[in-house]
Amino acid sequence: MVLEELTVRLNDREYTNWLKAGRCLLILKTGLHPFTDHQMRAHHRDLLNQHALLSTPCETSSCKPIGNKLSSPCGLIQFRNELMHSCELRVKDDWIRHYWSTLKHFVQQLSDVPQMATVGQQIEDMLTVDLSICVSGVDRVDSDGPLEGCESDFVSQLETSAEKVSQWETELLQEMLQEYLHVAAEEDGDAKAQDPEQLKRLQSFLQANKDLREKFSTELQAINSLEVKE
Repeated sequence: MVLEELTVRLNDREYTNWLKAGRCLLILKTGLHPFTDHQMRAHHRDLLNQHALLSTPCETSSCKPIGNKLSSPCGLIQFRNELMHSCELRVKDDWIRHYWSTLKHFVQQLSDVPQMATVGQQIEDMLTVDLSICVSGVDRVDSDGPLEGCESDFVSQLETSAEKVSQWETELLQEMLQEYLHVAAEEDGDAKAQDPEQLKRLQSFLQANKDLREKFSTELQAINSLEVKE
């Protein structure tokens, strides 16, 4: 059964661009997790071996992480922030071309990581598949899309049912909601200053789509609770 409301959203090319780009971030996140987890644990062990004092728990209130700030700029992080903090949930073809180029370069830099070959293929598949056609039950490459010439031989192997595309959309929106709600609940004034309009616009988007309104009813209640406190 075709999900009518999802189909309508996917008829918006820029929304589909946003969804595909966001899905690629989640693919990259999943693929990198085993590598980053191993590296962090190894680094942590080395620090403890070299500095025994670090094994003593910190008891000061000032010792806490500083959000997701980085010590140096990263092109991929810039794209990620633009995508995840997009009030409109839409990105243009030109943006996604530059995004794919940056993403591809990043994956190539980690070519010695075993999972990256699979991740790179999955990302290419995602950026070349036409999700609107997939939801309608036909699987083909978006030949006139922003990534013309990047078609993959494995695109036809993607599970591109309406339910699968809906799942991808849900995971991406869930990621955004969790981040926004976390920031909104922070006591740190600087964190709260990160444009509250973003959360309100996401709230409006979810409420305007019946299927998403029902799916994210708990999160919408949490947003309403935050508004009452303000």
